[in-house]
Amino acid sequence: WQTYQDRGPLITVTFPSASGIRAGTTELRIRDIRVGLVEEVGFSDGMAAVEAQIRVDTSVARYIDADARFWLVEPQVSARGVTGIGTILSGVYIEADWDGEIGVPATRFAALASAPLSESGEEGTRVMLRTRAGGQLAAGAPVLATGIEVGRIGQPVLSETDNTVTMEAFIAAPYDRRLTTNSRF
Repeated sequence: WQTYQDRGPLITVTFPSASGIRAGTTELRIRDIRVGLVEEVGFSDGMAAVEAQIRVDTSVARYIDADARFWLVEPQVSARGVTGIGTILSGVYIEADWDGEIGVPATRFAALASAPLSESGEEGTRVMLRTRAGGQLAAGAPVLATGIEVGRIGQPVLSETDNTVTMEAFIAAPYDRRLTTNSRF
């Protein structure tokens, strides 16, 4: 009875596909610490998506509110190099991010397509960039200032008129203090 009573709550995270998620194996992590485990994987109503039922540790459960974000970590090759390489041996896992404040609990979430540009509470400034030639840009590419990485670029998006590419960029503090109306990227 005590073991049953000490279990954390069950949350549901919806993904477009099960892409390596396995019940009893796939972990929920925050900052590389295991804080939960997938107990069941199944379809949402109408089979439009996949739902992962995750048992969350009681130590972090009170912090999971509507602002919590979840995404799948798997090996990827990008402009920043190979990411998620540790998943080759351990398997994919679900990464989470939430602030350290206790909020109104939530139990259903839609997973992000990729890792967010910044972590909850990370200080910095978000800017929108627009260019006519976006072929050299990739999500996760670093933003450099005199050779020092000061931020990163989000997913490039082609405009409706197909003549420009826009993307969000995050410039981390304290480098964001150097942003002015004359800043060029």
